[in-house]
Amino acid sequence: MRNSKRGSSSVFIAIILSAVITVESTYLFAVIQMERIVTINRALKAQIETIMGDYDRELFKVYGIYGFCKGELDDTVFNNVLTANGIDPEGYVIIEDFKALATEELRSAIESYYSYRGAAVLGNECSTLLLSAVESLDEYGIMSSLRSLTSGKAKGVIQDILNGTEKVAEIISVVENFTGIDDAESKIGDYIDMMDDYSYAKRHSPNLDNGIDISNLSSVYDFLDDMDDLTADISDSTPDLLFHLPLCHYASYNFDSRMDNDKSIIGESFTEIHQDNFEDVEYILTGLEGRSAEFGVNSGIFVICFLSELVSNANNSKVMSVIDGIATVISIIVDILTLGVGLAIPIKAYEVLILVIYSIINSVSDVNAVLDGYSVSLFEVDGIPVLQEGMLIFEYRDFIFSMMLWRKDEVILDRMLYVLNRDFGDMITSFDLGYQYENTYLSLGGGYYLYD
Repeated sequence: MRNSKRGSSSVFIAIILSAVITVESTYLFAVIQMERIVTINRALKAQIETIMGDYDRELFKVYGIYGFCKGELDDTVFNNVLTANGIDPEGYVIIEDFKALATEELRSAIESYYSYRGAAVLGNECSTLLLSAVESLDEYGIMSSLRSLTSGKAKGVIQDILNGTEKVAEIISVVENFTGIDDAESKIGDYIDMMDDYSYAKRHSPNLDNGIDISNLSSVYDFLDDMDDLTADISDSTPDLLFHLPLCHYASYNFDSRMDNDKSIIGESFTEIHQDNFEDVEYILTGLEGRSAEFGVNSGIFVICFLSELVSNANNSKVMSVIDGIATVISIIVDILTLGVGLAIPIKAYEVLILVIYSIINSVSDVNAVLDGYSVSLFEVDGIPVLQEGMLIFEYRDFIFSMMLWRKDEVILDRMLYVLNRDFGDMITSFDLGYQYENTYLSLGGGYYLYD
């Protein structure tokens, strides 16, 4: 009986112990599995940090962008972490769910770029001056005066004068035709000098688009009439100047251009990035490539220089004095060419015509100087301290920057991203790293904090 009781106790204890052992074994297995998962996650994290740490150094140094290019997955760090913790790396690692640099990430990178490089741009006087210059076209009566010279019978006569026809040359050669004006020979001389300069400017004019033909007065009028579009472009630009100004600066000064020996903001030669010279900044500005982009930029520089010269000449008493004399000479030439019938054109219209021609001559010279790598002074106006001494000294990229201010953020970002993808390929900013072993799959995401 006693043995029976002891046997029952043994059986009972065995049953209890087997249950405890089972529970403990299950718990121990769970702990081992949990430790394994923790170790795998730690290994994944170490591998992710290694991959992200291998970002493109040139891309970051020049453009302030964190990103790496897709390639073969190196899982050495992951395997080493597992091996060091006594786990056999029997499964395989995969990398997936790549996210490449997009416009929002590029925007974040640019904001960061200027946060640690300091404020590159505080403002832009040129856009304000351009707007006021466009408005001054009406103030000076330029548009109404030119319209009277580009329509009706006046159009052909004025174009003959601008073309320097033989009839005009004959009239000028007879000084007696101008005896009714004071200091006739001096004023005729001024007229001849101006027309020689105008002929030279026409022969050496840079290639322009937008239908600008400086030898045709009607084309000049149409070009000025389109200045309203310029005003609209500036007015429609994004109001977020805290980002727009740095963005335009970044796009204008940190990409390759047609100019020789170009360097980035930090002094990196662009030929070290893509060997050949590319017209990237011209593309970002115009959306065009090659010669078309060049002509578009030339035209933009011409517009700015023309408006600058127009304002500067109109506010220069010496220049206007010469213009008054030449206008009188032209009015007499017109009377003779129309056999004294006259066109009822006020002397003010002729003065505007000469003012425009003077501005075209100087603008062509300025544009050619800029394209040759020199700088020019804009909006030199006596009596205005910031302008009096020609303090607005512009080089090629300064013109690009002024024109870039009229573009929308989204357009600039999209075009810059196109150029960056060409040079660096897909720039990966975040991804998932996974580990597959037996029937278990673990994954961990990684990305640069800059884009969070």
